[in-house]
Amino acid sequence: MLGGCLDIGSDYLDLKAFQKRYPHDGIVLFPENAEFSPIALIRALLGLKYRGRIQQTLI
Repeated sequence: MLGGCLDIGSDYLDLKAFQKRYPHDGIVLFPENAEFSPIALIRALLGLKYRGRIQQTLI
């Protein structure tokens, strides 16, 4: 289970390394939003997806 503030960016989010280290475990990602508007939140989540930081998402 990984979580954190989405407002600060995703430069340190390395899910591929996490998957290599724990190959038999699943990942639950729960980003927190403190300041984004609903549109900015969707934009940030889609940005993570399009940059390849997260796959198999339901956004």
